[in-house]
Amino acid sequence: GRPGPELRDAAAEIFSRTANGCGHRQIAMCLRAELGGRPGPELRDAAAEIFSRTANGCGHRQIAMCLRAELGAVVADKTVLKMMRESWARSWPTRPCSR
Repeated sequence: GRPGPELRDAAAEIFSRTANGCGHRQIAMCLRAELGGRPGPELRDAAAEIFSRTANGCGHRQIAMCLRAELGAVVADKTVLKMMRESWARSWPTRPCSR
């Protein structure tokens, strides 16, 4: 979809800061840095709580779906997978080998 007015304004402000302007990659990098591109501790805590609700836990896609539905969080499935790998989910259940 199209970016909201606050995102367009932030991008225009970043563009106006430079003397010669800048490319779209530089603007995207600056927007990620300024608007918080990483999930905060409250999102990690919410993901841990969702994971602990079920007896067997759940996967990153299910957690991402719940975060979007319950918190209105804008988060990608891969970001949740990264969070799981980095922090609390080292002991998440894995499927037994079927061989």
